Amino acid sequence: GSDGRAVEHAVQTALAASSNSSIDLSVKLSPAKADVMYKATSTGLKQDLLISLIEKKSNSYIKRGENKGLDLVHWQIVHQQKQIPLTNSSDGMVSFKLPRNFDSNNWELVGMVQHTKTGEIIGAVKLPFNESKYGSN
Repeated sequence: GSDGRAVEHAVQTALAASSNSSIDLSVKLSPAKADVMYKATSTGLKQDLLISLIEKKSNSYIKRGENKGLDLVHWQIVHQQKQIPLTNSSDGMVSFKLPRNFDSNNWELVGMVQHTKTGEIIGAVKLPFNESKYGSN
């Protein structure tokens, strides 16, 4: 989206409301990928853990069309998302391939526990790479 404040407000609202489930994320970075270890505690069945690799901010220069010549700003861009059903296990690891333009100051992980039938977000956590618990190879 182009409204960074609205996006950030929505994320903060979901984070503040996440009292029914807890999520712990940590990450191990290598030059080409991020291995994300997760542990989620949920209070019910039919729940998925969604972990998203997010670019905080990006710009696009428009060359043609009605927005020709404009430099558009985009916020909270989801590049990859992993969906993990919490029926069998509540901890594990997923890997994300990192893009060539990866800069730990402009990327973060967001984890959410979502009820699969209602869509309700039951828990959420945000882990900026520049503030995260991570190690490298």
